[in-house]
Amino acid sequence: MPRRYWRTLDRAHRQTVADLVNLFDPEVIVVGGEAVQFGDALLDPLKRSMHKFLFFSKPEIQTDWVPSSWGRGAAALATRDIFDFERLPSG
Repeated sequence: MPRRYWRTLDRAHRQTVADLVNLFDPEVIVVGGEAVQFGDALLDPLKRSMHKFLFFSKPEIQTDWVPSSWGRGAAALATRDIFDFERLPSG
């Protein structure tokens, strides 16, 4: 059961990415997060889906993962909550 659920979820995720590429036509897709460590096991199915479902251009797929990137994201969120930049008066 878990494997079947994972395959269904994975297929839906890849189809959604392809739909977004068809809609926005980006030049590059950047895949990030800890799952990038799985390398080709993660990226090859995504690339196959791109070739199967895309109407026009096939964007380049790049990976971006830094082990401590979660800390930068948390710091950015904390800073955003402390300093409400959207409410500051403009010069």
